[in-house]
Amino acid sequence: MYIDESKRERYLMAGIVIADAHVDQCRRRMRSFLLPDQERIHFKSESDGRRRSILEGISRLPLSAVAAIAPKPMSERAARAMCLEAPARHAQTRGVQLLGLERSESFAQFDRDIARRSFVVGSILQEVSVRLLPAKDEPLLWISDAIAWVHLKDAQWRARAPRVQVL
Repeated sequence: MYIDESKRERYLMAGIVIADAHVDQCRRRMRSFLLPDQERIHFKSESDGRRRSILEGISRLPLSAVAAIAPKPMSERAARAMCLEAPARHAQTRGVQLLGLERSESFAQFDRDIARRSFVVGSILQEVSVRLLPAKDEPLLWISDAIAWVHLKDAQWRARAPRVQVL
């Protein structure tokens, strides 16, 4: 599962699950949207036309998406914990063994702790690898970024994206 957040108006984390057999295909597809000299897709920086085109491509990919939204008002730390824990627990129930999160220097250890805690069943830590990644290095995070951005927009934008299960 690859997870990214949006902090516009409300705090939200979106995660995507892709079968191992489709990971390379999805990465290639996302890289195909890069413009010359562009390092990554960051949805808030894209034009509406590019957003529509990218969402059309994402909607054709073999993936499932989830999101967790923090209620207002809530501190960023509490919102981040709640919004990370929900998709991480969802991933654990689906047998996911890799959590890829966009690296946030100020939350690195916090994110690792929350993610690992979400994989404890009873008193046993389930097998999980937590990777904190620079967004420019992992195109699958660009998909989560797009889904998070869209989910906090209006219904017209949400209709263009893959179906999102709100946790």
